[in-house]
Amino acid sequence: MSKHHRATKHTSATYHLRPELEARLPLPCVECGRPVEKGQRWHVAHLTPASKGGRTTRQNTGAAHAMCNLKAGGKLAAQQTNSRRRASGNAREGIRTW
Repeated sequence: MSKHHRATKHTSATYHLRPELEARLPLPCVECGRPVEKGQRWHVAHLTPASKGGRTTRQNTGAAHAMCNLKAGGKLAAQQTNSRRRASGNAREGIRTW
């Protein structure tokens, strides 16, 4: 079984939430706080990240600028992957720690 950073599989529920959020624009970006305006590129983003157990529900989603959301995504998974690589790499002979 894969040790993925998310407890549940990602769903496409954001497809249904996007029109609801779009009707309420402008909304504050969940990442930077600046307004997300109509006509800008934006994503449906989680308030509590999916990697930390956040569900894709109306209460846990909001609008985020596309660049803000892309910049914020995947940090927890990268930390976990890198720590596993360092731990397994240090266990091998002849490999120095960073």
